[in-house]
Amino acid sequence: MTASALDNPPRRDFQVMGLIGVAHGISHFYQQALPPLFGPMKDAFQVSFTELGALLTVMSVTSCIGQMLAGIAVDRYGARRLLVGGLALIGAALALAGFAQSYWHLVVLAVVAGIGNCVFHPCDFAILNASVSPPRLGRAYGTHGLFGTLGWPASIALMWFLSETVGWRSAAMIAGSIGIAMAMIIAATSNLYVDHRVIRTDGAAAAGGRHGARGVGSVSLAVLFSAPILMCMVYFVFAAMTGPSINAFGSQALASIYDITPKMAANAVIAYYVGSAFGVVTGGWLADRTDRHDRVAAIGLLCAALFMGFCATAALPFIGTALLMALAGFSSGATGPSRDMIVRKATPPGASGKVFGFVYSGLDIGSAIGPLIFGYMMDHGMPKGILIMTAVLFLMAMASVITIRRISVSQKLAAA
Repeated sequence: MTASALDNPPRRDFQVMGLIGVAHGISHFYQQALPPLFGPMKDAFQVSFTELGALLTVMSVTSCIGQMLAGIAVDRYGARRLLVGGLALIGAALALAGFAQSYWHLVVLAVVAGIGNCVFHPCDFAILNASVSPPRLGRAYGTHGLFGTLGWPASIALMWFLSETVGWRSAAMIAGSIGIAMAMIIAATSNLYVDHRVIRTDGAAAAGGRHGARGVGSVSLAVLFSAPILMCMVYFVFAAMTGPSINAFGSQALASIYDITPKMAANAVIAYYVGSAFGVVTGGWLADRTDRHDRVAAIGLLCAALFMGFCATAALPFIGTALLMALAGFSSGATGPSRDMIVRKATPPGASGKVFGFVYSGLDIGSAIGPLIFGYMMDHGMPKGILIMTAVLFLMAMASVITIRRISVSQKLAAA
């Protein structure tokens, strides 16, 4: 039996969910900490929105390459220590951005941030899969997604506030300290986490990987190239491309469409992520109560596409569009836990690091492509096109989920 917390008390499970969830939220916070500062940074360094969007691309490309390697490292060296290092590194990168004297300094720090960011998904899911009781895994994934989702609007709100009150440089320094503090907390609570590489030899509650014998971390890399795993990565590419459209350029696009300030338009983006947070909670509940996770994901993505497409028409006043954004966020957020359960079903024991690192590299690929596309659209006066493209990407993600289901069913029939 693998090191899975079959008999953990609820309190321990919820402690792990909370701490890993907060760590995930901080990673999302840092992924979008720069866009609220784009205005003053654009003036400070005399660059375009496309060049600023390229900073997110650099971070994402670095994270993508690193995430595949991080997944292997997690299965070899353990998840907790890599998570601590990643939190400290990405926090330090943002703090140092406050001292940048040129655009190229920011490019270098984007690379450093990408290295720090690459560890989160393989580490988080390796810890959750091993440390949380299976009957509560859907809620664990929901909590993980909830904090991640909240990290984005928290970043928008806090970075706008800090930028206006203490300036963008001090805002970066202050925000960078959050990751370093969380790294210390994860290091201090090591007794809570089960090492997913450990094979359990007793029936006691899991205790930080101290029980059992090593031996699960040697699953072949060939598993990464199975059709369901590859399609899961394709899904994440499409899903991730929606992120930059909403996070980095949603405020700018809506401000242009409605002739309002970006700060006011940011309220609609925050509404999207508040809706997404409620959706993730609902999705976690659904994921623990159904085996048709593909159906939950497909329906949610279809609804998100319809709501976002209607936003692009600008047929409603801004308050109505903000409501539609919230509904789109709810629909998209509800798919998250089921999406993670789909990946888990395809993951062999002891390979959580490899599989989740590989599959979630799709997020970095999409996040690398998206800012360039949407930054170009903003620079060339196509704000409505950003919302239309987002709706199309939701539909493409839906199609990939349906394809994953068909491939899995076909493989089961062929093996029967």
